[in-house]
Amino acid sequence: MPILRVRLTKYKGKPMVLADGTNKNDTLVKIHLHNVQLLKEISTIKSELNKAKMIYHYVQNSLLEVVLYIQNNSGSNIIKGIIGISLLNKGCERLGFELSEHYKPNIYFV
Repeated sequence: MPILRVRLTKYKGKPMVLADGTNKNDTLVKIHLHNVQLLKEISTIKSELNKAKMIYHYVQNSLLEVVLYIQNNSGSNIIKGIIGISLLNKGCERLGFELSEHYKPNIYFV
């Protein structure tokens, strides 16, 4: 079950160059967690560690869907990378992502 939402975007953020050369105005694939679907899947699990493991595996398994999206996109030759903003960053390198210190998420408490 894909747990990631995927769409094309242009990078408009703060100036930065990633290790692979991705830069401002490059075409990127934007991914983010499908929160409603994710909450449905993990709502019955009590252990926080087991929830984290399940999320990790869902993301890992959903990456194939991201690859298929890119391959089936008519502009796939201009896509420079994948961007996503998440608080779930521990272990992201094992999935092939690079962290950026430019982006500190704004956290609001209600």
